[in-house]
Amino acid sequence: MALSTEDAARLARLRADRASALDPNRAIKIAQAGRSIEKAVPDLKRIDAEIAALEAASLTPSGRVRKRGAITFRFR
Repeated sequence: MALSTEDAARLARLRADRASALDPNRAIKIAQAGRSIEKAVPDLKRIDAEIAALEAASLTPSGRVRKRGAITFRFR
């Protein structure tokens, strides 16, 4: 199933955020008057998980991501 326009835009934005997060000049360290601040880069694991979820949703026929494993147990 094709992604909606909102999801496609979100996927493009997440990919751009991931590419910019890998830029070595992105992390900034500022030191002034004995104090230092370091600006952190975004959480790559969270970004990768969101990208994987959107890509998986685009591959399934119903658009829903499968949450269960390959084997399902049923008790009767």
